Amino acid sequence: MIIDFSLITALFLALAVVSAVPCSQCVGDSFTNLALIWAVNDWIDNSAAAFEVYGNITTWCVGGVTSMENLFDADFGRGDFNEDIGCWDVR
Repeated sequence: MIIDFSLITALFLALAVVSAVPCSQCVGDSFTNLALIWAVNDWIDNSAAAFEVYGNITTWCVGGVTSMENLFDADFGRGDFNEDIGCWDVR
């Protein structure tokens, strides 16, 4: 396995920048694992329609999600996802 440290460095810097931006409280009930998968799929397919159903993706409550494995994986058709989720509270 080859590790691309430039990607890791870029991710670290992006997270540092995002963490400097104040986050608002999440809105609504927390997603379950399956509900989050559906919502992300909806957002990728049509973000305007998903906004009407779920609100802005930056304010989604994800504290109840126990796994985000492959949630944004390119192998599952989500390679173009590039939204700001830096304020998701995953504690």
